[in-house]
Amino acid sequence: MASLQQDGLKCELQVEIPVDVVNQARKEKLNKMKKDIQMNGFRANQVPDFLIEKRYGKRLTHDVMEELISSSIQETFKEKKIIPASTPKREDEQLELGKPIKVKLVFESLPQIELKPIKDLKIEKPNAVVDAKAIKKNIDELVDQFPKWSSVKREAKKGDRVQLEYTAKIGKELFKNGDKTSLNGILGEHHIFEALEKKLIGLDAKKAHKISIKMKDDFADIPEMAGKKVDFEVTINEIEESKKSKYDDTFIEQIIGEKQTKKEFEAMIEKNLKKQYDSLVKQIAYQRLEKSVSKAYSFELPESILENEIKARASKLEEKEKEKLLKKGVKGKDPVITAAKDSVRIALLAAKVSEEESIVVSENELADYILSFSRNQEDVQGFFKWFIEDKERVLETRNQLMHQKAMDFMLDQIPLEKETSTFEQLQALAKESQNEPKKK
Repeated sequence: MASLQQDGLKCELQVEIPVDVVNQARKEKLNKMKKDIQMNGFRANQVPDFLIEKRYGKRLTHDVMEELISSSIQETFKEKKIIPASTPKREDEQLELGKPIKVKLVFESLPQIELKPIKDLKIEKPNAVVDAKAIKKNIDELVDQFPKWSSVKREAKKGDRVQLEYTAKIGKELFKNGDKTSLNGILGEHHIFEALEKKLIGLDAKKAHKISIKMKDDFADIPEMAGKKVDFEVTINEIEESKKSKYDDTFIEQIIGEKQTKKEFEAMIEKNLKKQYDSLVKQIAYQRLEKSVSKAYSFELPESILENEIKARASKLEEKEKEKLLKKGVKGKDPVITAAKDSVRIALLAAKVSEEESIVVSENELADYILSFSRNQEDVQGFFKWFIEDKERVLETRNQLMHQKAMDFMLDQIPLEKETSTFEQLQALAKESQNEPKKK
C-alpha cells in the first residue's frame, strides 16, 4: 500500500490504497455515524443510507480517505524507522470515490544517529576563580560608575550633567504649541540628542540661549524635526560636575539602597561575580561541545532545518551581507554557515541523547523555566498565563529546556580539561567561540 524511495535524507513515499479497502472503510464509518445521526421522522439508527449520503457523503469520503492515508503513512514511518524533518509535501493526489487513492509525499527525514561513547568527546572547560583582585576591580568599576555630583556655576563642559528646558520652532510653527520640553543627561554620552548636545558645551546656566540647528534627514529622535531647520530656545537650569566617590558605607548604601558593611558588600559582589563566571563558563563549554560534536559526527543534515537556521542567523546581518550569505545556500563555505551546521548537528544529537537516556522535562521544571525569564515583568502571573496559552510557544520552550538538559548531561559525562581564566578572558573566549556575525 506504500512504497518508499530514499536518496540520503530525501524521501519520496508513494501511497496507494485499493478501491475495495476504501469502500469497506467508508461502509464501516457510515454504520458508526448512523448511531449518532438524528433526522425528523426516523428512529435512532434507522436513518436510510441514501439520506446520510446526501447530507454527509462528501465529508464522509474526505474523512475516510484522510484516515486511510494517515494510517498508511504512519505504518510506513514506524516500519522504516523514519521521522520527517519537516511536514511532508503532498503531490500527485488522486482522491476520487470509485478509484484507488494515490498520493505522493516528498520530504526529508531526520538522520539515523548512532551514538558514540560521550566520554570520548573532549573539550576544555575554563576554570575561572573569583579572587580578591576580581572583587576589587568590580568595586573600582562601581565607584567610577557612581560618582558624586555637585552643582557648579560655570559654563557647561563635556562630562557635566545638565538639566535643561527648551522650546522649539520649526519654520514659523511652534513645536508642541510652544510647550517646554525637559531634558537631562551627561554631556558627551548622548543622553541628549547629539545635534543639540554639541551646542550646549560652553553655555551658562540660568540664561536663555537661542540655537539654530539644521537637523539631519535621518534624525529619528524627533521625526517632525528630521531634515528641517529648527530654532531652539534653551535654558540650562543646573550644571553639575562629577567627583570620584569614596568607597565607604555611605557609598554602599547609595548604590544598593540598604546599609551593609564592606565585608557583607564584598561577599555579595563575590556571589554575583561567581554567577557571571559560571554563566560564561557554561556558555563556552556549550560552544566547544558543538565544535567537538561536529568533529566526532558526520551524519547528513536535513537541508530544510539547516536552511531555517542559516536564515535565522542571516537576519542578524546587514542587508548586503545577508543576501550574499543566502545565495551561498546550505553547501556554501562561510563561518556563519559552518556555525549553523554545528548548531543543527548538536541539536539533533541532543535530541538523540534525550531519547536514549530518557531525559524528560517535568511540568515543574517547565514552569520554573518560564518564570525565570518572566520575573522582570510587572505582572508575573499575567505574563505566565499569557505565555502558556500558546501551545506552540510552550512546546518550543519545552524543547529548549530539553536541549539544555541533554547538553548538561553530555557535559557531565565528558572528562573536562580545565584552564584558569580571568573574567575578561572568559568574555573574549565566549565571543571567539560564538564567532558572532556583523550585526545590523
